[in-house]
Amino acid sequence: MIIKTIHNEILQSCTYILTDESSDECYLIDCGDVVLILDYVIKYNKYIKGIFLTHSHYDHIYGVNEMLKSYPKLPIYASKGTIDGLADPDINLSYMYDDGDYIVENATSIEIPQAGLTILNNETIIPLSTPGHDQDCTSYIIGNSIFTGDSYNPDFPVFTKWRRSNEEEADSSIATILQLVEEKQLTIYPGHYK
Repeated sequence: MIIKTIHNEILQSCTYILTDESSDECYLIDCGDVVLILDYVIKYNKYIKGIFLTHSHYDHIYGVNEMLKSYPKLPIYASKGTIDGLADPDINLSYMYDDGDYIVENATSIEIPQAGLTILNNETIIPLSTPGHDQDCTSYIIGNSIFTGDSYNPDFPVFTKWRRSNEEEADSSIATILQLVEEKQLTIYPGHYK
């Protein structure tokens, strides 16, 4: 599997593009700066098949509406809490940004099954509920990689001062993530870059 990191402008968040040399398909983990994503997709002749969201905070979803203009039937995979947050500026915190209230409309939102989904060439993407930063946070394990969103970042402490944050849950999620990283020798792909 090939993992391309896109460094987004808003709060130094990351979008990850997952693809394979033998496939014209790709998937996104979170969705920020659409121009950078589409530049990669066009350059490598890929077609986006779905977006997996780690949580619904604006800095991880702000490119979704723009992406849906290019891919109107693009499925959005997420936890139920994240799907709820796509339609609620109080949950996704978009009211705090200059763009104002951000709502994802007309999306094909699919709650990701606990058993995961098969993508690319028989890779299984497995969701892992990792609340703390927000109650809807999900990390994704695929192959020897884990995409942690804001549930864990080796370079920053987890921020737990939002209304829906919980410091004890964050500590538990971090412990779970680190245990899996050690047991399975996973490479961590966090939601923000340094």
